[in-house]
Amino acid sequence: MKILYKITGFAALPSVTIVAGLFMVFASAWELQEQMFSLSEGLQSEHGILIFGLVTVLKSLAEMHEGLEELHEGSDE
Repeated sequence: MKILYKITGFAALPSVTIVAGLFMVFASAWELQEQMFSLSEGLQSEHGILIFGLVTVLKSLAEMHEGLEELHEGSDE
């Protein structure tokens, strides 16, 4: 059970989710680059992965910013 808690803790780190989100963004952008963002073939999974990756990165950045603000407020006391 200890290993499960370690894996969960690692996966919850904002830096890990930022890297995973950036990987999704770059991988889907690479695939979409071949299509030149043409919607003539309709929406594909790469479009959804790109949006999900961007949301993941933005959410993780917001969490990191919130944590840094809490650290800064704690150091002022």
